[in-house]
Amino acid sequence: MIRLPLLLLFAATISLGSSVRSEPPPSDSAPAVSQDVDIYSDDADLDFQGRLFLYYGHVLVTDPQMKLKSDRLRAIMEDKENRITTIVAEGSVDLEIHDTNGVSHATSDKAVYSATNNVVVFTGHPHLVNRSGTLDADVVSFDRTRNRMSAHGNVKMEIPAEALRQQSLTGTNRPPAIKSK
Repeated sequence: MIRLPLLLLFAATISLGSSVRSEPPPSDSAPAVSQDVDIYSDDADLDFQGRLFLYYGHVLVTDPQMKLKSDRLRAIMEDKENRITTIVAEGSVDLEIHDTNGVSHATSDKAVYSATNNVVVFTGHPHLVNRSGTLDADVVSFDRTRNRMSAHGNVKMEIPAEALRQQSLTGTNRPPAIKSK
């Protein structure tokens, strides 16, 4: 199960005004525990009136449970409630999530999160890894509301024998919800 639990918190933090730091955090390890979301990049264009937030070059977003790296990050605020509705990470996207199921990791050329339907779409050689195995495809979509993943085009899933011996792949009594076309 790949989850992206804190992208909404990340989005809300951007909408309130985020800090852009030219120096990365002291360690490349998992972020220290705090309630803050830190965004590091070489450059940033923050258009509060136009509701568009752009980060360029060595983008790193950290919070207590997530680390996101990419070449570019764009956050778009489209609704009247000042919430980010779309987040687009492009170029060497590398997402690491720490949660109760352990560490999940996703890489791709591009990741698009839509708050409207609570779906993340990975394109450009997406590769997802967690304790249940790995998943590669041309496109991988994760519906956070339904906890459902879809993989399309050249789908390859590898499940380690240890994961097969577990009660289920998702850590629950129900089968994993992965479908491919």
